[in-house]
Amino acid sequence: MKAEGLLKRKLSDLANKYNQQYVEKNLKKYIRQYVGTVNAKGEREIFISFLWKEDLDVSDIAKIDPKTDLYYWQKDWVTVADGGNHCWQIMINLKKSKIFDFSVNGEG
Repeated sequence: MKAEGLLKRKLSDLANKYNQQYVEKNLKKYIRQYVGTVNAKGEREIFISFLWKEDLDVSDIAKIDPKTDLYYWQKDWVTVADGGNHCWQIMINLKKSKIFDFSVNGEG
């Protein structure tokens, strides 16, 4: 996926700028939720929300439908108040190959 490639190549600069190297070093420990949009200029953008895997309930109880093996976070958008660097978001403009709006949740 183009968005993931851009993220891996360009996240380091933003993580360093905002003193959030933790999220870059632990990138594999997050699940992702993606939303595609089109901006006012007609350019495709992807909003990605990152959630710490260990904070999510990935037991069989959390499955919405055992037949599909979907978990609640695979079907519904998860909103987290606070959470620190276990929850963060970023936007990616696919046309410009640019990542922006890097935001790490606050500490509770």
